[in-house]
Amino acid sequence: MKIKRVFAMPSHETFRIKPIHKFIRRTIGLSFVDPFPYPYQMDALKFMEHFDDNSVKGIVLDPPYSGRQLIEMYKEAGGFSITGNPAYWAKVKDRAGEIVAPNGLIITCGWNSNGLGSKRGFTREKLLIVAHGAQRNDTLVLLERKNNSIETFAVDYED
Repeated sequence: MKIKRVFAMPSHETFRIKPIHKFIRRTIGLSFVDPFPYPYQMDALKFMEHFDDNSVKGIVLDPPYSGRQLIEMYKEAGGFSITGNPAYWAKVKDRAGEIVAPNGLIITCGWNSNGLGSKRGFTREKLLIVAHGAQRNDTLVLLERKNNSIETFAVDYED
């Protein structure tokens, strides 16, 4: 897996953070499925039911990172309280893994680098660490490929 660390100011709109926008554009392109679009209008699992298995070339999973984000950012949609529900997040990852076509890509944004992982048939390829300074959490952006070869590790990610 290739790793790169950069600095950028944070934003509640993750895709507007310049290095993240650039990373998505260079790796997955601009045509992808986003089960957590801003502003949030539909449950991610219900949204992904609209796609057949193995039908999507790319997904970007950018869920709200905290309970505060769920409440504040999605008030108009009724607010949500799913952050403390690991079973829900497992189902989201399972369904995302099902709808991605073989050799398809998934980008997962968040405060951890768990992604979908090898148990779901994915290989980690790149990790972008976006530091936001001060006491702010970094944003981690993980690129994984479905049904790829054995994972290797290197700390030399270059564009």
